[in-house]
Amino acid sequence: MKANLYSVDLFKQILDLLSEYGVSSETFLDLPELQDIFDDAETPRSEYDSWQVLLSAVNITGDPQFGLRLGQKSKISDFGSLGFAAMSCINLREVLHLIVRYHPVLKLGLKWDLIKTAAGMIL
Repeated sequence: MKANLYSVDLFKQILDLLSEYGVSSETFLDLPELQDIFDDAETPRSEYDSWQVLLSAVNITGDPQFGLRLGQKSKISDFGSLGFAAMSCINLREVLHLIVRYHPVLKLGLKWDLIKTAAGMIL
């Protein structure tokens, strides 16, 4: 499966953010759990592979908020029309609902869902 342009850009953003944590691309790509993912591809090929890349980034940095930091590095135009729709939302909750509703249109390689907990919401 050929990766779409967004997944290539997202992967580059992950590697750039990892470098801010002092983790080189080589160190990250050499992680055992990523070997099967990148043997013959430049970017993750499936939802599970994309999830594994993000989980590995969280684990190697030790920062459970890695995903939020990655989102802060993204430009609104990276998300196309969904990004501009998100700008019209009045709070993060509305943005999360918008992402969950329309993410299949973007084909980001991830499945998003919103789970309500006693402490708040989990994306």
